[in-house]
Amino acid sequence: MKKNLLSIIGMLGMSLACFAQTEEQPKTSTLSFGYGIVTSIDAIESFEDILVAPIGTTFQNEGGSGALIANFKTGNSKKFKIGGEFAFQALHKDAYSGGQKLGQYKTKYITVAPRFDYYWTTGALKLYSGAGLGLTFANQEFNGDSDNQVFVNFQLNLLGLETGGPICVYIEGGFGYDGVLNGGIRFRF
Repeated sequence: MKKNLLSIIGMLGMSLACFAQTEEQPKTSTLSFGYGIVTSIDAIESFEDILVAPIGTTFQNEGGSGALIANFKTGNSKKFKIGGEFAFQALHKDAYSGGQKLGQYKTKYITVAPRFDYYWTTGALKLYSGAGLGLTFANQEFNGDSDNQVFVNFQLNLLGLETGGPICVYIEGGFGYDGVLNGGIRFRF
């Protein structure tokens, strides 16, 4: 009986030691949900509007969703994280020629990209920079017709700030499919 009790205490002690070691390891994976404004897609759309202006087509009632962002990142250190990112953006605008409404363009953009971040600091306020390069899938509808396109797109974050515990907030400044400014909530695990 005494041997069994010592064995059980020994196994409990080893289990607690293993549990304590796993709890002390840094949380290196994150899942983020955010929103971005002034994206590379907005820039592309503005450039296209300029290109068609000489042929007499103008656009009015332009609007959109901004970038809705989700990403997962992981790493084996506190400095480097790599993962994947998903961004969605919808835009609409009315086309006019000679004062007559031609119809409405509705375009949905989905970007899928690998993402890499480097953390400059690892304290309570984390500073980081990062980049992503992937594909954007566009579906445009106009007066019942549909057109699909795929193009390469990027995100370059010059500076990101992250603060909080297991649930934290972040804000990033840069340019690309996530926008010039984006931010949201991040879960560390």
